[in-house]
Formats: sequence, C-alpha cells, structure tokens
Amino acid sequence: MLPTGSSRKRVAPLFFAIEPMASIIGALESMKNYDTGLMAPLSFAADRHAGALSGAITKAQGGKWKIISGWLSAE
Repeated sequence: MLPTGSSRKRVAPLFFAIEPMASIIGALESMKNYDTGLMAPLSFAADRHAGALSGAITKAQGGKWKIISGWLSAE
C-alpha cells in the first residue's frame, strides 16, 4: 500500500526511483565481453561486479592510446 497525504509526497520520489535503478543494474549485469579498446573485455553479473580482471600497459602515440603489452592478469 502506498503512503497517502504529505507522507506520499516525501516517499514517492524514492518509490519511483527503484524501477529505473533496477533496470540500470540489470543492464550492467548483463554486459558480457564489452570491448573498451583499452583494457580486457568487461563482463558483469549479479555475483561479479569487478568488471575487468586484467589490464595492459598503454602509451599515448599520435594522440591515441596504444596497447604495448599483453594482458596482465590479476589472478
């Protein structure tokens, strides 16, 4: 049951913010192997919020980032 009167005015913004937040979280947790071009592909899940578990050494060259090493794993 939703609150009524002045309580509803205070609570309504919080109540209606839950749905957009849930859809954002759901979208992020469905990301699999997203390639950023600068790091290992990112994957997220309900039980995995770390994103990338490896990275690479990069340098600026010609106004762009260039990967100059292989992937370095955190494992």
